[in-house]
Amino acid sequence: MKIKYPKKITTETQRYKYLYKLEEILRLAYNVKGKAYRGKKMTEAEWNMYRTHKFKPSSLAISEEICTCRNKLKAEARNDSSINASLNDIIEE
Repeated sequence: MKIKYPKKITTETQRYKYLYKLEEILRLAYNVKGKAYRGKKMTEAEWNMYRTHKFKPSSLAISEEICTCRNKLKAEARNDSSINASLNDIIEE
């Protein structure tokens, strides 16, 4: 499963924020489906199908993308001389 980003999202920071919003939306959808299952508006087979074929793959794809994005942001921060210079100004070794 691949994450589809809106065209207006172009930076790693924007992707990172978007992924966390997407993760929250997925969590809310899971809660709605769980409530429907508990309220007998969904069968156990439908609930298990949702969890296995929709929720788990989506959650995994989002989590993997968050990790990838986080690693890119960390690498960018390590290579940003302005951040390093600012840290050197306030932290004595």
